[in-house]
Amino acid sequence: MTSRFPSGLRFAAALASAAFALIIVWMLVLLWRYALVAPPSFDGAMNLNTAQSLLHGTGYGFFYDRFFGFPAQTDGPFILPAALAFWIGGVRPFTTQVVNLVYVFALVIVIVTLLRRLNVSLWLALFAVTGCLMTPGFAEFSMNGYGEIPMLVWFIGGLIVLLPTGPDSGLSDRRLFAAGLLFGVSYLTKVVALVCIAPAVLVLGCVILAQPRRWTRLFALAAGFVLPIVVWEVFRLIQLRHLHDYVDWWRYQLAQIRSQSGAKRTGAVHHGRIESGLLHLKALSEMSGVPPVALAALIVVPIVLGVLLAINRSTPTRVRLGIGVLSVVCGLYFFWWLFITPEAYLWLRRIIAGLLLLQCLLAAMLVATYARVASVFANWKARREVLPAVAAAALAFAVFGQISLMRTGEFISNPPQPPGYALQMLRVAQDVKALPANATLFGTGWWQSPVIALFSGRHFMNLEHWPVDRINSVPVKFLVTDIYSQGIAESTIQGVLDRASYVPVMKSDGGSIYRLGAVRPYVPFTTKDENPANLSSSLDFSRADYDARRGIYQREGDRDAWMSPDAAVLLKRKHQDTVRIGIEVTPELIRDVGPHYPVLEISSPGCLDRKADLTESGVHTFVLSLDCPGSDEDKPLEIDFHVDRHVPFIPQIDSDNRQRSVRLRYVRLEADAVAPAAQTLAPQPAAQD
Repeated sequence: MTSRFPSGLRFAAALASAAFALIIVWMLVLLWRYALVAPPSFDGAMNLNTAQSLLHGTGYGFFYDRFFGFPAQTDGPFILPAALAFWIGGVRPFTTQVVNLVYVFALVIVIVTLLRRLNVSLWLALFAVTGCLMTPGFAEFSMNGYGEIPMLVWFIGGLIVLLPTGPDSGLSDRRLFAAGLLFGVSYLTKVVALVCIAPAVLVLGCVILAQPRRWTRLFALAAGFVLPIVVWEVFRLIQLRHLHDYVDWWRYQLAQIRSQSGAKRTGAVHHGRIESGLLHLKALSEMSGVPPVALAALIVVPIVLGVLLAINRSTPTRVRLGIGVLSVVCGLYFFWWLFITPEAYLWLRRIIAGLLLLQCLLAAMLVATYARVASVFANWKARREVLPAVAAAALAFAVFGQISLMRTGEFISNPPQPPGYALQMLRVAQDVKALPANATLFGTGWWQSPVIALFSGRHFMNLEHWPVDRINSVPVKFLVTDIYSQGIAESTIQGVLDRASYVPVMKSDGGSIYRLGAVRPYVPFTTKDENPANLSSSLDFSRADYDARRGIYQREGDRDAWMSPDAAVLLKRKHQDTVRIGIEVTPELIRDVGPHYPVLEISSPGCLDRKADLTESGVHTFVLSLDCPGSDEDKPLEIDFHVDRHVPFIPQIDSDNRQRSVRLRYVRLEADAVAPAAQTLAPQPAAQD
């Protein structure tokens, strides 16, 4: 196989190489200009906060109400250089982007090198790089603190090591060890690299098993892969300090990997594999701007032809290996994304590496098909072969898909520019940095404003993790939001403001700052809420939801709802003299509490004041007498709940951040029931559900 053109076309090929090289340089200049002013994304800032924390000696993780060790999904090969960039230049837009920029430069080099090892002409290799840089989403996901491109650089580096430039020969132990080492670094950069590494190792394993000294070579490959991982795991164990913390970390991560990869199917709606594939192909078509049929051709044609070429013994060994690995990797990568990936994670970012590898494979297949068609026309007897012509026609359709992909990308008609709200976040960060040094800064729930935290250098607390009395004990406190929380968690932010006195300090498209005064546990009931026409004499979550409640979370499973430590319900009362309450105490609430068990207080002004020690888990019923007389008319009755402890938080940034005490099942007003009169009441066992 050869990629040489007739001498009359060599000058044109040289001109094409120069033209594509200039385009690539211009696109890299545009990325450089972008890096000078653009802050990272939400996810990227979370990664970079880890780098900042490591630089300051706090540890490998970041702070949000507490320190989270190893929270980032983009890891050491990106985080460590970022920490070095912060050490050299401080935290500013360019230093947050420079590591990504270096990896983009490296990507250009490794793609050209890989394709040249596969006998691809320089002009076509540069065209493939141009196509990669113009892929929709490349400018966003190659920069901004993301780890997909760094992961891909290390993986392609491993492939290059496997393809020697000399005469075709077997895979040496040193090359296998080096390739395994680079694959290991790729995995450490981002776990999603396993989608590339696993099929690549599968192909390599099949090749090695057919060669002499196969077990020694397999050991060399495995040793190279394991070595950086073992070193990093030792570092992780040292940072986490305790073996049980290390085990808990891995238990949680494995659960996350199973859930996000699709290995464990979650959610109420499940489609069949074929239906999922069609739906996901349509989604990718909408994200990429390529018609579904052309997109399918772009995916399927190079992969199928690549497999056919790889099993053809007339193909040089080096090319067979390279194209075989690329074909299997792309095939399994797209199979995973199209047929297995959960719809909740159907992101362009998760397939961007597959699209780039696919364009590399397409370039290699164009050269191979050209060589095959040229040999057919040179040989009169071979002209009867139909397959090369069919392959050429199919590849032409795939190239149409690639050009469509490039047309919808960025750079030429739409150079990358940071959105206005991103630049506004930098201004918010400067205002946050200027707040009093003794001020306590709050985010709320999962939304901790990582970009603002990164550029301000301030620690944020989670308002949802703090009891109300602790919040109110802080003299100077602020609630800080960013554009992401304002756009996605607006109701959560408004809920905080509704139950607090506050003064807006600044508001912009990039975020807001509010100075907080007194904070209530929940929003008081309004006059409209107290209208008996809007109330019921009972609340039963097994039957229906109920609106007149405070501090009680969303109904779950048509059975019950979590209560926060402070909660209230508003019922309609007439002559009823007893209230019956059903709750569930979960084991987590009373685990490791020592000698002091949680205490449940149930009260109603002038009518009820009881306490109960929650000593056992399970479902309990309380039957309490009301000390105030009833009425001939319907009147509102407020019943308040307070639990002096909540379920412990799981130390993961995306765990359930709510303060949860007990699960409320029902509250019913009843007449003529016998109720205990003691101020300290004992829970009665509930009937079995």
